[in-house]
Amino acid sequence: MAKPEILNVLGNRYASSEMVSIWSPHNKVVLLQKAWVTALEAMKEVGRDIPQEMIDGYRAHVDVVDLEKIAVRERKLRHDVLAILRTFNDNAGHEGAHQGFTSR
Repeated sequence: MAKPEILNVLGNRYASSEMVSIWSPHNKVVLLQKAWVTALEAMKEVGRDIPQEMIDGYRAHVDVVDLEKIAVRERKLRHDVLAILRTFNDNAGHEGAHQGFTSR
């Protein structure tokens, strides 16, 4: 049985079409992936040993989003960010995004 989708009242009733687009499931994943790449670049800039190859691998996949694959992982892991992270890692061929981050 499919899990019912929870209606986003604020988004569906009051947000502009531009805001709905910005915070769409697809774009939220892209924004998170961009944040992880930006963090890796900043850590490298301040001297952390972050291989440029890793950054380039993630940068090349920052706009790649497979919402179905993420959803399957999230149902198994019961953790949305971890599902996105592991899918991003698979796509980029690295396991360095989210270094030094916490869930807060």
